[in-house]
Formats: sequence, structure tokens, C-alpha cells
Amino acid sequence: MTQQPDDSRPVRTVADIIAELVDWKARQEIEGHKPYGRLPGGRWTR
Repeated sequence: MTQQPDDSRPVRTVADIIAELVDWKARQEIEGHKPYGRLPGGRWTR
């Protein structure tokens, strides 16, 4: 069974999810350097 890329319905692969998580984590790390936005324990405030 071969997987064919379907542009009409994108399939989330493991690689996509991992890349998304890494990107999200990197953004959180950048945001975390701001004096606001991050509380101890990883909770976030607006």
C-alpha cells in the first residue's frame, strides 16, 4: 500500500507533527525570554 500525496486533503504525518511540536517549543522558548507571559510551572498568561 503506497501513500500518495493528496493536495486536496493533507495528511498529518509523524514528521509533520514533530516539526510542528519543535516549532511550537521554539516559539515558547522565545516567548519565555520576555518578562511577562510565562509563570513558574509553564503556565501562560495573556
